[in-house]
Amino acid sequence: MSTGVYSTCAVTDTGAAKCWGDGALGQMANNTSGEGARNNAQPVLIAGREAGVQAISSGRHVCAVTNGGAVKCWGENAQGQLGNNSMVDSLAPVDVVGLGGAVAVVVADSTSYALAGGAVTCWGYNGAGQLGNNSTVDSAVPIDVAGLSSVVAITAAASHACALTSVGKVKCWGYGMLGLDAPTSRGDFSSLVPAEVKGLDSVIGLSTGPTHSCAILQGGGLKCWGQNEHLQIGVPYDVNHPAVIWPVDVPGVSQVVAVSVGTTHTCAIIAGGVLKCWGGNNMGQVGNGTMPSTVSSPTQIHLSAGAISISAGFEHTCALLSGGGAACWGGNADGAAGTGDLLTFNYPVPVAVTGF
Repeated sequence: MSTGVYSTCAVTDTGAAKCWGDGALGQMANNTSGEGARNNAQPVLIAGREAGVQAISSGRHVCAVTNGGAVKCWGENAQGQLGNNSMVDSLAPVDVVGLGGAVAVVVADSTSYALAGGAVTCWGYNGAGQLGNNSTVDSAVPIDVAGLSSVVAITAAASHACALTSVGKVKCWGYGMLGLDAPTSRGDFSSLVPAEVKGLDSVIGLSTGPTHSCAILQGGGLKCWGQNEHLQIGVPYDVNHPAVIWPVDVPGVSQVVAVSVGTTHTCAIIAGGVLKCWGGNNMGQVGNGTMPSTVSSPTQIHLSAGAISISAGFEHTCALLSGGGAACWGGNADGAAGTGDLLTFNYPVPVAVTGF
C-alpha cells in the first residue's frame, strides 16, 4: 500500500493494482487527466494491471512491480520519472527501459527508485542529488546509485533516499535530515552519494518522509530522527533544538514489525497487528479522533482487524487489514480516503475503503 499527497494505491490479495483519490495527472491509468479526472472517491482497477502485481508506489506518478520483475509506470513525466526515455506524461502504464528482476519500487515526488539484485537504480529528477550518482543531472532512464550493494530495502522522499543493507546498516543520499556524521549549520545534510547514517546498527526496517525518518531495530525497537515540530519523532519538542539530528529511541513502542513516515506523523505496526500512530494530526491523519491536536506519543489506533501494511502520507493514512480489506483516515481531498464520499472533508478515525 502506498499513499501519495491526495491519492492512494494498493495491491489486492489477487495481485490487482487499484488506486483512488487524485487522478489529475493520470494516476488512475484510465486514459483521463485534468480537473475532470481529479476526484476518484473509490478504488479504480488499473487497466492492464488486473493481476500479477507484487508491489506499487504512488504519488504524482505511479510505478508497479510485476511478478516477473518488470517495472511499469504512469502519470506525470516532466523530469523523466516514468523511466521510458521520454518526458511525456502517460495515461497508461509504460515499461521502464532496461530494468528487470525488480522486487521493490518507490516513487517520491518526481524521482523513482527500484531494488533489483541487491542494487538500487533510479531515474527522474536529480536537483538535490537524489539519484545518488554524484551529480545533479536528471535522467529519463534508470541509472545505478553509486557504491551500493546487498541492499534489502529502499525508501525515499522528495529530495533524498535511503537504503537498508543486509548487514543492518542504513545509507542515505540527497538533501535533508539524512542523519549523517557532519550536518550543516542548519542541522541538515547534503550528499550526492550514499553515506552511512550515524548511530544505527542491526536495522531490519526503514521509512523516510520529507523531514524525518525511522528505523526498526532487530528486537523490535524503533529509532527516529529529523524535524520534530509536530512531535513526529515521538520525543518531547526542544525549542532550542527543533530537529533531532541523529537517531533516538522512540519510547512507548516495542515489537515493531513495520513503520511508515508521513509528512508530519508516524505510524508503526506492533506484533499481532496492533497499530500505533503519533505526530501532526491537523486532518485526523493520526486516527485517534482528537483532531486537530498533535499526538505527542505513540497511541493505539482502533481498526476493525489487525494491520498488515501501513502507509502514512501527507494528510491521510491507510492500512491493509488481516483477512482482506483496507481502511483510511485523515484528509479526504479528491476522495483520498476511498470511501466513495467526496463531501466529507476528513475522517478523524479509520473508515473502510469501498470496493477493496
